[in-house]
Amino acid sequence: MNQEDLSGREGEPQTPMPPPLTPPIEPGPLARPAGYSPYASPVPVWPTVIGVLGIVLGSLGLLGGIWGAVAPIVMKTLFQNTAMDPNMPQFTERWIHWTVILSVLTSAVAVLLIVAGAGILKRAAWSPRAARIWAVLKMVLVIANLVVTFEIQRSALAAATQAGGPGMTVNANLIMIPSLCFGLLWGWALPVFLLIWFSRASIKEQVSKWT
Repeated sequence: MNQEDLSGREGEPQTPMPPPLTPPIEPGPLARPAGYSPYASPVPVWPTVIGVLGIVLGSLGLLGGIWGAVAPIVMKTLFQNTAMDPNMPQFTERWIHWTVILSVLTSAVAVLLIVAGAGILKRAAWSPRAARIWAVLKMVLVIANLVVTFEIQRSALAAATQAGGPGMTVNANLIMIPSLCFGLLWGWALPVFLLIWFSRASIKEQVSKWT
């Protein structure tokens, strides 16, 4: 077959070659999103985890604070309207105002945690500072709540001692002291974690890029 048969006669349109039946051996470039780099670091997931955790725990704390402010008033009404022991509310009457005040403060601090969690979830530049402020306020509030709880329990133990004898105080102390220690550890767990977490150099570098 000569060159004229391959290229067609001069002056006549050439017939296009049919597409190959097999795929190309060398693939073309794949579509990549704008700014893609194979050496780019993966997107961290910790803001999502901490943000959702803050919103959930903040919501629970808000509900608990509201109930803590309402419950003493409800209990006082029940003591007055029922035939229960009239000596029972005496040790709580001195602390009912402190309980309501601390519950209101707990609700306010819980709202701050919700706001900080939402900001971390959106990777807002102000959210780590809000989280650290919440952590400090929460730690102080935990101490205040434990002091009031201790005084209420001590007054209750004094009343129980009069009714059940000295052995009642020893048995109750074995329950009260561990419960206060557990309350301190539980209340400080998340604040201490957040203070340590946002003080890490790698986390500060990531947060510095937030807007």
